[in-house]
Amino acid sequence: MLFDLIGTTSSDLQRPYRILPLRDFLRKDGTPLMILAAIGILVEFFINPSGEFPLNDDWSYTLSLQHLYETHHLVLKGWTSMPLLIQLYWGFLFCKIFGFSFTVLRYSTIVLGLAGVMGSYFLMKEFSANRKVCFFAALIVLLNPIYLNLSNTFMTDVPFTSLLIFSILFFVRACKTGRSRQILLGLVFAVLATLIRQLGLLAVGAFSIAWLVKGGLNRRTLLISFFSTVIPLGIYLGYNHWIRVQGHYPAKYDEGVKRILYTLFSPDHSTVRLLFRQGLMILVYCGCFIFPFLFLLDWRSLWRERRTRVLCCGILTVAAGIYCLFKPVLPMMGNIMNIYGLGPVSMRDVTILQSANLQPVAPLIWKLLSLAGIIGAGSLLLIPRRVNVKQPATFFLFCFALFYTGVMLIGGTYDRYLLPLLPVLAVLLLCSLPSLQAAVRQEPERRNWVLALLVLLPYAFFSTAGTADYMSWNRARWNAIRFLTQEKGVKPAQIDAGFEFNGYYLYNDNDYTALKQRNDPLQHSWWWVQDDRYLISFGPVKGYRSVSTYPYRRFLGPSSPGGEKIHILEKTE
Repeated sequence: MLFDLIGTTSSDLQRPYRILPLRDFLRKDGTPLMILAAIGILVEFFINPSGEFPLNDDWSYTLSLQHLYETHHLVLKGWTSMPLLIQLYWGFLFCKIFGFSFTVLRYSTIVLGLAGVMGSYFLMKEFSANRKVCFFAALIVLLNPIYLNLSNTFMTDVPFTSLLIFSILFFVRACKTGRSRQILLGLVFAVLATLIRQLGLLAVGAFSIAWLVKGGLNRRTLLISFFSTVIPLGIYLGYNHWIRVQGHYPAKYDEGVKRILYTLFSPDHSTVRLLFRQGLMILVYCGCFIFPFLFLLDWRSLWRERRTRVLCCGILTVAAGIYCLFKPVLPMMGNIMNIYGLGPVSMRDVTILQSANLQPVAPLIWKLLSLAGIIGAGSLLLIPRRVNVKQPATFFLFCFALFYTGVMLIGGTYDRYLLPLLPVLAVLLLCSLPSLQAAVRQEPERRNWVLALLVLLPYAFFSTAGTADYMSWNRARWNAIRFLTQEKGVKPAQIDAGFEFNGYYLYNDNDYTALKQRNDPLQHSWWWVQDDRYLISFGPVKGYRSVSTYPYRRFLGPSSPGGEKIHILEKTE
């Protein structure tokens, strides 16, 4: 009733603050956004992200944040390979409000993750008038297995992706309207993203090129293009200089650049084969990411328009699909998606000794995901031929996807690095195929929605269950660790409890070269183990006796006869 009492006279419309735009926004987009938030909360309730322990690489970032929280001085730890600045202060803000804890830091990432999902909704809305399709595109970002898993950590990937999505959104609006305000907002979010991970600079590079194509070689266009690139790059280089002068330059900070230079200039004759393999994995992973979205598109119209091209892509897709049935591509890239489910399993008995203490996920699941990825990759191959430079917004997205894929091709090592491509490729798939774009602007047929939802449900279960498993066994692992350290009084230096524990308590830059010994099972685990008198594992290990066990639940993968347990082992020799 409150909104109904507001008039619509000319004097009302001239007021600087009025509720009518808010009412219009809530009427059009409020419901999809609230449903996305509700789904995110429901999924997190099932996952249960609580727990006082680090995950993956975030032990290093947490150490930096602890130092910032306690001393108000920024110090990047040696395992850090990115600027990290904005993420640290975002987590610092949450800790100042709620107090320092791993759980609070995890919730800070969840909040940014939901913001990124909503940013994906608005990005798709710039190209489609159908809010249901925009909602579905945002939903596949939310339920992406890598995005969801990393949203429940303090890793940099989801915060970086979220800020980058908003940068891309404002740059798209700038390409469509030419307004300076949109350019400024795009630059602000690009700088924020770059001060988490260096790859944010790719967005401003792509925008500068698209802006030149849009405006031509006149003075204003050249100045905007020049400063759009120079300002973020200057801020990034200035930040690098500052941490070097302060003496806080991490040992791994230039690792990505060194990897790219090695790939480009290495005399190794296997480089071409490496690039081919990397390109195949990027295509299949990205195809798997956008696979549920394909069912909302009207492929019959494309078949009528480009029959020969579709037939060639279809033949290649079928051939690659048959290959994947015998040798799945997923999860070859590794890290978040691995043969055991979701989340890295950095434990000595599984990672180094290659024991059978933890059973892999059924191979059929990886074959189906690989097949979905191949089909999705086949659809992505149709994009480049239809990109139109006369449409600056889509040309900008294509340039960004091209630049980002190129960097991943020569320097990307982990599946989580591909996340920023997900919303961009969904938009490109929609906009680069005019026949499909026209179909989506209308209401997709009911059978399209049914098929899309039928595909999304197992996709969502895999993501949610895999992340819940990851949290569950880590919670059991750290319960075992607390028993040893708090009740038994065992020092961290006497324990091999996996990468996260040993890194958090024992990391030092001098042992960085120990990574070279990670394949030798006769030595200590490479993750800074000093004395492995006690071992935390998924099962028995030769030379150790069991002290106690801690059960955990598992939804993906086969269960052991006695149930899934984390073991505390003590050396007998």
